[in-house]
Amino acid sequence: MVGTIYMVHKKQKKFFKAVAALLCALYIFNFMSAAVYAGVINRIKDIARIGGVRENQLVGYGVVVGLEGSGDKNIMTAQSIVNMLKSFDVTLDPKTLKAQNSAAVMVTANVLPFMSEGDKLDVVVSSIGDAKSIQGGVLLQTPLKGANGRVYAVAQGPVSMGQLGSGQQSAAGAKLHPLVARIPGGALIEREISSDFVADEKIEIVLNKKDFSTANAVAGAISEKFGEGFAKAKNAGIVSVQIPASFEDNVVGFLAAVESLSVQTDSASKIVINEKTGTIVLGDDVRISPVAISHNGIKLKVAAPPTPPAGDIAAQAAAARIKPGEKNVIYLNPGSTVRDMVDALNEMGAFARDIIAIIQAMKAAGAIQSEIEVI
Repeated sequence: MVGTIYMVHKKQKKFFKAVAALLCALYIFNFMSAAVYAGVINRIKDIARIGGVRENQLVGYGVVVGLEGSGDKNIMTAQSIVNMLKSFDVTLDPKTLKAQNSAAVMVTANVLPFMSEGDKLDVVVSSIGDAKSIQGGVLLQTPLKGANGRVYAVAQGPVSMGQLGSGQQSAAGAKLHPLVARIPGGALIEREISSDFVADEKIEIVLNKKDFSTANAVAGAISEKFGEGFAKAKNAGIVSVQIPASFEDNVVGFLAAVESLSVQTDSASKIVINEKTGTIVLGDDVRISPVAISHNGIKLKVAAPPTPPAGDIAAQAAAARIKPGEKNVIYLNPGSTVRDMVDALNEMGAFARDIIAIIQAMKAAGAIQSEIEVI
């Protein structure tokens, strides 16, 4: 009896092992699938914004006071203080006023969409005079205006630069810039900026990166969800969407549903090069046309690979890139990618500047068709 129970237990154990193996395989498959599609499947809210919903910039002129003799020494700041004191029934001659404890500044801020009266904004305070430092100062009440000249917020409060003094350095060795500071939550919204995003029962989706394929994919995903004809790509950057009758009284709910849809994005091939750091960013689909290049002792040929010796497995494995018997010579098959070339050059020990120079020369020769951006 004990033996029978033992046999059943072994069968159960084998069964659980099989189930565990199957679950593990499914997990690995899902993980690999996610890795394959990572970067090409995105939610609409991650690649676009709603037309009419945008930030707005504000700017104002103000004075920072309470400085320790590090302020402005020009007549402009003194005149600003005199003008301000007139509202308090104090009259002074600007030429007799010493303003070393004050500094004229410009105050800037960005208003996010749908911010209401009483909401707080972070502001940036920047000296515009000859002050040496505005650390430790206090910004006096400063109206912040939009491009139309209207006041939408008012800023005031102590400026903040962190814990370092104007003559000290950060832990990374970077010298503190004492003429620009922030005031977290230093401005109050006094007037709302309306965001009109519905017109004729339609909304517009504006792509962050303009692309015809992506715009068409966005329109297709919306039409598939809500019905044919509800979305249409107007151009490479704008998709016009008709609000369904069932959502006429719930536009926010409709927008939330649209933003959560997933689409497959597309973009033109591009190579980004940072010559200062030697960084190269590229995709896997940047192909190379047949070309021969010689640079700084390195020879690169994009053509049919040389025939390896029969039976030499190691040579056959390397034939697609390095020709046996030749030093610093790389062969790439026609249709190889820039990534293949970069990998081969790295294996050879080429410097980043050499790789960058080769890529730029290949672009100039027409061997690389994708766009190259140098940052």
